[in-house]
Parts: sequence; structure tokens; C-alpha cells
Amino acid sequence: MKNNIDNFYLCKEDWGGIQIEIKDGCLEIFEHIFSGPMEKEIWYKFDKENTEMLVQLLTENESKIEKTLKEKYSGLEGFNRLIDFCKDSGIKYNYNSYSSMDSDFR
Repeated sequence: MKNNIDNFYLCKEDWGGIQIEIKDGCLEIFEHIFSGPMEKEIWYKFDKENTEMLVQLLTENESKIEKTLKEKYSGLEGFNRLIDFCKDSGIKYNYNSYSSMDSDFR
């Protein structure tokens, strides 16, 4: 398994974007959303075992994982399908989010 894949976008729009990176063998997905005065950030982090499982399920050749993700799961709708695929396949990940609206309630 490749330990690193440079940061790339699954989608980049006026509302924000979804970036993917594999760092030290672990998949990280970062979603950044702008909506008026609100800004929201969401992180999905996969450990090495679940990253390897995802790569094996998606492609026979791990060197093609970036191409496969872009072709099958680009855009917001594609990204949602990727998360559903992970859930349906038993691939686990950690999820965190932050919203600028959260800080208004302090």
C-alpha cells in the first residue's frame, strides 16, 4: 500500500470543496463548506487497516486509487456515495466537524 498520496480534490465548487489525502498509510478526507456567514469543516479519518480495506475493495491496483476515486466518487453526490459505500462495506472511520455557528453559542 502506498503510504502517501498528495492532497487532491474530489470536488471544488463555489460552496467549498472536498479534499482527499493518504498520509502515513491513512486516508483523510476534508470537507469545507461556505454558506453565507456560516463556515463548516468536516474531517473523516481512516486508520491504516480501513484505508487498505477501502483501497482493496475499490481497485485491483493500489497505484490507481486516486484515479478510481476521481472517476467514481467526484462531486458532492459522488462523495456521499463513497461514505455510503464505506458504511455498507464495514469500513470504519473517525468523524469530526466544526461550524462557525458553533462558536456563536459560547
